[in-house]
Amino acid sequence: MYLKPTLAMIVSSMTIDRALVLQMDETGNYRVVASSGYPEDRKAKIRPLVHSFPESFFADGYLVANKKDKSGPLEQLRYSLLLPFFVAVPIMRPRLSAILVVGRDREMKPFYPAFDRGDVTNYAAIASFLASIIDNIAGDLMLGTIGEAERLQGSVVCAWGLWCFFDIHVNGPVSACYPTVSESTVRGGCC
Repeated sequence: MYLKPTLAMIVSSMTIDRALVLQMDETGNYRVVASSGYPEDRKAKIRPLVHSFPESFFADGYLVANKKDKSGPLEQLRYSLLLPFFVAVPIMRPRLSAILVVGRDREMKPFYPAFDRGDVTNYAAIASFLASIIDNIAGDLMLGTIGEAERLQGSVVCAWGLWCFFDIHVNGPVSACYPTVSESTVRGGCC
């Protein structure tokens, strides 16, 4: 619902070929929950895989994969994500562990320069934006996963027991909440 348009915007406006969000599952493994820029056959390949991040990602709070980087764990991650050059940053939330990865198929100056610390800063800001969206939608509801929020398709029962509809394109309340009767009889906005 909200991740796919954001990832598509990253791909279309930031000289990025692909963007994806991975979420930690109940076993502690990272799996793709949303992506943009991948052909359907490649999406089908990466979605069920477990993607392992090197310890340096967790220690440093980011990961940059450039042409010069050839470590074993990084090469394995490149292979599993089908993405040779990328930046990975955490999506910080207290109740959720997720990672934003953005990348390119090529590294070639001046149009496709190697990723650097400035790119890390830019994508960390976008990851913070994604975290705030997730918190706005799921915070009071205590949803456990991004997938659960995606499944709701913009409608939730809020903390006050009211049925609310979110329009993520305006990033906020549309009008008001209504008592929960049923999804088919309730129309309106969000609290």
